Amino acid sequence: MPDDRRRRTPQTASPAIPDLWRRGERERILPRLVPVTPADLADRSPAGLARIRAVLERALAGERRRARARHWSYSLARHVGLIEALAAEDLLGAERKEKRRRER
Repeated sequence: MPDDRRRRTPQTASPAIPDLWRRGERERILPRLVPVTPADLADRSPAGLARIRAVLERALAGERRRARARHWSYSLARHVGLIEALAAEDLLGAERKEKRRRER
């Protein structure tokens, strides 16, 4: 009897993450995941990006707690969305740093 089980390679973050924050996507997606205002989203300074990153990290920690506790309000879709949003924010910050480094 042949073994139909296939070895699955662990998947890392979605390959679509670099394209996640296309024009208007950040302003549309983030308010659905975490409590941010349009003023927070408009602030692209390093301090503004750090504030949004902190909000995302706190929300992700809470979602992880709910997952471990098997709480009824846990949402896998929200958990994945928070992970992808945090990765996209990291890329946004890295692009900004790279741009400033090249300008020097």
